[in-house]
Amino acid sequence: MRKIFVASMLVLLALMSACNNKDTNNCTDITPVTNSETYFWQGLDAQFAESPTTGNKVAIACHNCYINDSADVLDTYQVIEAAIEERVDIIELDIVIPNGRSKQAMVSHELASKQVSFEKIVDNSLLRQSDVNIFLEVKGKIKNKQSIRNFLDVLMKYKSEGGEYEYFNQNRMFVLRSFEYETTLYNIREVLTERKYQEIISFIKLSRIHYVKAQDAMLAEIEQAHECGMSMVELDYHLGEEQINVLNDYAESLGLGVSVYTFDEYNYKEGVSALKNNIEVMTVDSSTLIEDANLSNSLIEKVRQLILQE
Repeated sequence: MRKIFVASMLVLLALMSACNNKDTNNCTDITPVTNSETYFWQGLDAQFAESPTTGNKVAIACHNCYINDSADVLDTYQVIEAAIEERVDIIELDIVIPNGRSKQAMVSHELASKQVSFEKIVDNSLLRQSDVNIFLEVKGKIKNKQSIRNFLDVLMKYKSEGGEYEYFNQNRMFVLRSFEYETTLYNIREVLTERKYQEIISFIKLSRIHYVKAQDAMLAEIEQAHECGMSMVELDYHLGEEQINVLNDYAESLGLGVSVYTFDEYNYKEGVSALKNNIEVMTVDSSTLIEDANLSNSLIEKVRQLILQE
C-alpha cells in the first residue's frame, strides 16, 4: 500500500514543482548526487547493527554528543570518549558561528549558551584516530562563506603520519547538515567546489534536516533535497512511524539516506522496532550517556540490541 501511495505522490510532486520553485532557484545547475541505485553507506566498510528480518544496516548516532552550556572542553571530551567506548557509529556535533571578526566555529546548541572551541574539540586524539563517523550540524543561516572555510580548514589540519586526512578518508564518513537550505547548505556546497577542497569533497556528504510539516510539504522538500545535491534527509520522530515510512519509501526511490531523530528512553522500544528495517540512521539521546556507560547499560547499547533482535 505504501509503494502505491508513493507512486501517486510522484505525480503530485511533479505538478507542485512546476508552480513552486521558490527553494529550487539555487539548484538549476546542480546534478543530483543520488539515484535509485545509490546506497548511503556505499564504500564504507563499517560494522553497523543489522536487522535480522531484512538485513538492513542501521548506524547509531550519539545525539548532541557534547555538554551544552559548558565552556570546559574536558566536559565534552568525556561525552565523546564515552560514546566511542560504547561503540557508537556516529558522533553528532553542533556548531554555531558567533558574530564578530574571527568567525570561528564553536560547539554549542545555540549562540546564547556557553560554548567551547570547535578546534579544541576536534583536537581530541581519540576522536581523530577512531573511524567513528562525524555528523556536523551547522546551526543558523550562515551567509559568510569564510566562516565555512574556517571550520573546514581546521579539520584539514589533522593528518596521519602517512599524510592522510584524519577526518576525511575512506574509513569514515563526514556529513555536513543543516535545517537551512537556502543559505547554509547552499553556501557549504559552493565552498566545497573550490579548488582547495577538492581533496576532501569525495569524503563529505550533505544532509538536510527537516521540521515537522504536512506530508505533501515533506515530500516536496525531499524532492528538493535530491535535486539540490543532498545525500540524506533527516526526519523528526514526532512525524509518526506511518508517515516516516511513507517519506522513507520516497527518499529511498531517489537514493537518499534517511536518518530519524531522536530516540530516548520513552520512545526507543516502539520506534526502533517499527523503523529498524528501513532507515539508515537512528539518532539516540546522549543526556545520560556518561552515567549509563559506567553501568554498561547505555541507551546506545539498548538500541543496538533491539535492532539485532528477531
